[in-house]
Amino acid sequence: MGAMKVCFITGLPIMTVGVLMLLGVMHATVLGPGDVPTTFREHGFALTYYSELRQSPGPLAVVLAPLARLGESWIWGAVGGSLGRTIARRCARPRGRATADPSRGVTG
Repeated sequence: MGAMKVCFITGLPIMTVGVLMLLGVMHATVLGPGDVPTTFREHGFALTYYSELRQSPGPLAVVLAPLARLGESWIWGAVGGSLGRTIARRCARPRGRATADPSRGVTG
């Protein structure tokens, strides 16, 4: 569950950019091989995107892409948690006193 929360929180800026693209406030600048990035004065706020085919991502795809990764982060979080619990069980030391029972006259 913690991995999903982190994945969602880190995806919030990307989803915000997608919403701004949907509203028309921001657009995507597509760069291909050999292209030089433009300056802020030339295009204002823009999502710079590199594509060999020079295809711009759709705004809805930018919003939904981080949400599509939530399932993957849940799986990796579950695998990591299970592995951590297994390692902790194997490395656990037996809990008990280092000395024997003093009523029997035997000490540690």
